[in-house]
Amino acid sequence: MLQRMLVVVSLLLAISQPALCASQASSLFPQVAMVKNVMPAVVGIGIDKRTRVGYRFSGNDSYWNEFQKYYKQEEKQFRQKGQPQWEKGQDTITVEDIAVVGSGFIVAKDGTIVTAQHVIDGHRSVYITTWDNKVYRAKLARQSKEDDIAILTMEVGGGSFPFMPMGNSDNLEIAEPVIAIGNPFGITFTVTSGIVSALNRTLGEGTRKLIQTDAPLNPGNSGGPLLNLNGEVIGISDAIYSPGKGVDGEAFNVGLAFAVPVNRAKDLLAAATPAPGSGSGGGVYLGIGLKNSAQDAVVDSVDEGSPAARAGMEPGDLIVGVDGRRVAGADAVLRLLRGKKPGETATLTIARGEKLMEIRVRLSQREEG
Repeated sequence: MLQRMLVVVSLLLAISQPALCASQASSLFPQVAMVKNVMPAVVGIGIDKRTRVGYRFSGNDSYWNEFQKYYKQEEKQFRQKGQPQWEKGQDTITVEDIAVVGSGFIVAKDGTIVTAQHVIDGHRSVYITTWDNKVYRAKLARQSKEDDIAILTMEVGGGSFPFMPMGNSDNLEIAEPVIAIGNPFGITFTVTSGIVSALNRTLGEGTRKLIQTDAPLNPGNSGGPLLNLNGEVIGISDAIYSPGKGVDGEAFNVGLAFAVPVNRAKDLLAAATPAPGSGSGGGVYLGIGLKNSAQDAVVDSVDEGSPAARAGMEPGDLIVGVDGRRVAGADAVLRLLRGKKPGETATLTIARGEKLMEIRVRLSQREEG
């Protein structure tokens, strides 16, 4: 009898407790306000699902299965040749036409986006979906396959977008709380949480010194932000380890997820960052991406039509000197170049194969927007 009375009293107490209002929830759980603040800067990376080409989450689509069966070779060639480009003149596309296959986040008010390189790899047409259900065509600005990072720009004139601050991934501590936002399996703007489980992890022969987290990540989260509780991006969701596969053959989360430290994205963005003392314009622009390495400054990509491309620089070039000063590592190259102004010339000493050469590059001013 006493036990029944205790149960009844417990139930009455539970029923009588008022639900938390929004302001109370925000005060008790500060991450609520933080997520509300950063969510508009999260984006979906998608493709036109009307074409289906390269769609990675096609489900039980019999036509697509037949396409894969009989045209694997053609698809492979397409992926090798293709890269995200603007396709002006096409019919209007809406958010309903987009299949979201990955995630990303805006890092500047002009709409510059960071995502994972493997999300956009091989897709000729890539689209951005935003929190307010708008769609923009995207173009690849630069990438690092070694670090699995891509920088995209949006086809928009003079826009002003909400963007996320980037923290310092070198200051991370094991057991620090983190929050991930992304689009797992195309289920957009999903928030999950966890902790930093370990640092400096390596996955097989892939990207090294990754952040390990138990925040639930799944296919579609790739490229999305991993945030600290201050709302700063400290990692880019990249991969999961799964001992098996679920429905449709996709891997699923078991608490072992990995993110690329955000400082590597900051290095990739640095070549397009305004140089100190360069005036009110868009800053100095060379047009290369460098592999993230403390020992070598290897050119990972060269922007089409950029000063570097016009000077004859190529992916794979090893920069060993800038203006007669020996350099070791990407940071040293970027530091010297950012000290210059648009219109000035930089003399780069390049090792290409067994040849050592000097290339003079006239730096230009990056266009805003």
